[in-house]
Parts: sequence; structure tokens; C-alpha cells
Amino acid sequence: MHIAHMLVVAAHVVCCALPIGAALVGVALGAGVTLAHDFLHGHEVTIVAVSSLVVAIGAVVEWRRRRAGTRGLSPLFVASAACLLVNVAALSVHL
Repeated sequence: MHIAHMLVVAAHVVCCALPIGAALVGVALGAGVTLAHDFLHGHEVTIVAVSSLVVAIGAVVEWRRRRAGTRGLSPLFVASAACLLVNVAALSVHL
């Protein structure tokens, strides 16, 4: 179960952390990464939808871990959920 959870988190990092990182690089470099921004902006609803699905899968994995007796939430899951919330907020402002 732990390996499956790590795979879910890794997939979510690709969906959420990379767009956040690209946005930060874009802010730092100015207009130097407009191509990457345009690509991400064109696919951001899909990216957030996939991220939501991955976080939902992670929530099921967390729920199963808790039913098996594990206490508390995984820090990786908390980070994934936080990234998703940041991306949903950014998408809400951007639309």
C-alpha cells in the first residue's frame, strides 16, 4: 500500500507542483517563459481535473491506511492536497 501511495503522490506532483514551479519561474524571469505559460494556460482545466482525480485516489489510500490502524495523515498527502488547493485558487482567479 505504501508504494501505491507514493505513486499517487508522485503523479500528483507532476500535475500540480510542476505548474506551480513553472509559474514561479515565469514570474522570476518575466516574459521569458511565455511559451510554457501559454501551454499550461491552455491545459490548466485538464491539469487541475487530473490532479483532483489523483488526490481523490490518494484520499482513498489514506482512508484505507487509517482503517488499517495508521494514525494521522501522510505529510505527502497533505502536501498534495495543498498543491491542489493552490492550483484551484489560481485557476479560479485566472478564469
